[in-house]
Amino acid sequence: MNVMNQYTLFISVFVATLLLAGPVPAADVTYTTSHIFTIDDVQCDRGVYGTDCLDTANPVEGGDGLTYYPIDSAYGWNVEDFNPAALLPRPMDGVYEEGFVTNLTDDLGQVIGMNVHDPPTADWKAGPLGGEWVMGLGALKAKTATEQYVVMDHILNAPWMPPLIEAVVDPLTGELGLGDYATRLKDDGKILYYWGNTNKEPTPVYVYAALSVPDPWKVPGANYTVKSAKLIISHHVTNSPNDQIRPEDFENEMATGILPSYEIAADGSWVSTVESYEGGDGEFLPIGTVLRDAAGNFTNAWYVSLDRDPFGGDNPRWRLKSSKYGQNLPGVEIPQYPVTTPTTTTIDLLSPMKDPVTGLPMPSLLLESSNWNAYLDANDGIVDGFTVEDCRLTPDFDLMLYIKGEVGKPTPLYNARLVIVYDDPDVTEPPPPPPTTPTVDLELVSISAPNKVAPGSSVSVLVTVRNNFTDAAAGVLTLMGTDKKDVVVASFTADVLTPSDSVVIEYGFGWTAPSYSTVVSWEAIVTAEGDINSANNDKSSTTLVK
Repeated sequence: MNVMNQYTLFISVFVATLLLAGPVPAADVTYTTSHIFTIDDVQCDRGVYGTDCLDTANPVEGGDGLTYYPIDSAYGWNVEDFNPAALLPRPMDGVYEEGFVTNLTDDLGQVIGMNVHDPPTADWKAGPLGGEWVMGLGALKAKTATEQYVVMDHILNAPWMPPLIEAVVDPLTGELGLGDYATRLKDDGKILYYWGNTNKEPTPVYVYAALSVPDPWKVPGANYTVKSAKLIISHHVTNSPNDQIRPEDFENEMATGILPSYEIAADGSWVSTVESYEGGDGEFLPIGTVLRDAAGNFTNAWYVSLDRDPFGGDNPRWRLKSSKYGQNLPGVEIPQYPVTTPTTTTIDLLSPMKDPVTGLPMPSLLLESSNWNAYLDANDGIVDGFTVEDCRLTPDFDLMLYIKGEVGKPTPLYNARLVIVYDDPDVTEPPPPPPTTPTVDLELVSISAPNKVAPGSSVSVLVTVRNNFTDAAAGVLTLMGTDKKDVVVASFTADVLTPSDSVVIEYGFGWTAPSYSTVVSWEAIVTAEGDINSANNDKSSTTLVK
């Protein structure tokens, strides 16, 4: 396991006035740790990982030319047409059919991540009104389920038609009666409305990683106030909107990304402030479309307007960035996230959570460091070191990813980085370092990006660096590209080592332009420990994609 820990203290000490001397407040401590994903992180059952459940003796070649190892896990399903009782988890059985994984390496053979291949999704016919999908011609399927009645009514009904009728089960025969739709209660307590004839049971690949937390957090009885906590995952844009990120195995429905823009009208209703379209049927939604009526009921337009970005804003969904919207827009593509594009997903671990009693937002449990230590183990009724979903819980930061990508399209996972800022009353200001002769002044000399490229084309972006002193200098080069909506379309990081005698060195990055027209703004930054001049560390440029 490749784990890198950096422990940096940024201390802010308030100096009391001469007349009002008082205690020094707690210091802000910044802690960073990271993890490179490898095949050793695959979880196949409770406490079973890596090569213990991979068929390393019989690798297979993928369509991308890489060698993959088949997985035998306990997270597949047995299915049988027209028999819901047959839907049961399939335990580990020595048959390697729950997916494929392989390590990804750089030119020097160093592991830089892993590729995850999911197996085909198990389908089973459920009969009329028995499924959450509808089977069409060939293998074509469409989702026929939603948590919102208004969305279903918009699909199945029209204003001049009578209300929809719910089909209910006869308590004597157990048979489903006539109607337009059926309902069931989900595990999270929500009602699901469905009207299809087929069900799909994907087999996720579980990926588990433990990232260290500050040592003071592990002292029995310790509890620190967490002021900021970000999790940054490097990967490629996936083709599934349901690749879950579960820190300490928490879910967070309150993390929604960017929702439709609105203003509040005189009657209290919410009306749109931009033109948009409905996903799926493409119905035009003009400015002023009612998104929530005066009584507080959300409309269909609120749920299916394309004026949203589930992976954007300050509080994106706890999912890997995907090319699809998901939820009520399961098959609709997001143009600014072309599948397979290198990207990063950053989630705010301190975003409000859902109160399990009221259903309203409440402060994040992760605001207290004590809740980072097996909270869901102590609160699931059985203290055994695991959550009910089989996530191992340790004194460190436990991260579970549930990868549900489509078969034949691998999901590359590179690394995860955890950045925490917390209050520590025991930290004092460190003494100043002894004076030294400066040897580092890294300068970002230039960034060379093409002025104009065609959508989807592959090009190189070149960045030139040098040290203005005569010594060689090591640092980190970061190159970021964002489109005109501030969506990240390129993200690269490289370790740099400049030659001596102030000789420049050039770094090249291969980049595939977005599939849509936009303007990409580039920013390159080089940093190094001991750099005496931060004024020459960055450059910017732009590329027109058209």
